[in-house]
Amino acid sequence: MREELAASLRRLGQRAGALLPPEPAPDTLAEQILRHRVVPGVYGRYYELIDALQSGDSATAASLWAALGGLAAQPSSFRIVPLSTEGLGAEAERYSRLFYRGVDSVQLLSAPDSVTVQRVSTLLAEGLSLLDSVHAPWLAEIRALVAEVVLASAPEHALSGGSSMMLWGAVLVNADATTNRLKALSVLAHEATHMLLFGLARREPLTHNPPEDKFCIALRPTLRPMNAVFHATYVSGRLHVLYQKVRESAALNPAELAELETVSALQQQRFLQGLEVIRAHAVLSETARELIDEAAAVIG
Repeated sequence: MREELAASLRRLGQRAGALLPPEPAPDTLAEQILRHRVVPGVYGRYYELIDALQSGDSATAASLWAALGGLAAQPSSFRIVPLSTEGLGAEAERYSRLFYRGVDSVQLLSAPDSVTVQRVSTLLAEGLSLLDSVHAPWLAEIRALVAEVVLASAPEHALSGGSSMMLWGAVLVNADATTNRLKALSVLAHEATHMLLFGLARREPLTHNPPEDKFCIALRPTLRPMNAVFHATYVSGRLHVLYQKVRESAALNPAELAELETVSALQQQRFLQGLEVIRAHAVLSETARELIDEAAAVIG
């Protein structure tokens, strides 16, 4: 993802150089991005920069380009922060807007209080520790994909979490819906998988169905484009496998084992129903075909 971002910014510098300030130089900016993991706000500003250039807003484009220079120089490290100005500073508004761009549920998000932030932070640490005990490579994958966990408050039924190609490396977690370590681990694995799919589709869409064509899975009857159906299906399959792995832990109590049985069966059913829709209707890229075939072989 950083290689693609650096290459795109070099091209922008060449094609739109007359509209952009001389600093940072495109090559310098690209080298900074390639040097280390960057904060998710770098991706956010990149997409806003594209919008500004396409709309002819040269003043905003110049401001965003200048801001990218300072932000790209900052290496990113894993952190858990609330969706507030206290946690994210001026980035809070940008994150709220880009996480759910064009989705009404963004209006439901608010900042959790400090007690909730501490509670959920503890549950997230416990969930990741649980995964480490049964499948350390999966933990390493999540840590490679997730740079920031952003905690928000929202009605429990609204969402469990969210992620966006426009904020690569950041995942949104509904603190109100995160009531135990299994749910904490689940939402991280769920959103990390979406980010994995975003990255794998950086050059070619996973599906080539027209976006106006809508499909649904029986257990999730909302009509959605095929790309969304693919994402939901693949995520459900991975969550089913995750729950099967976590069941191997000797640290689980009877209530947790019962919860895993229920959610694992549900995710397996969602995967199989989604797989049926994909097999019948999807126009897949080669990458997507390999992914879904591998998942079907594992889940059966």
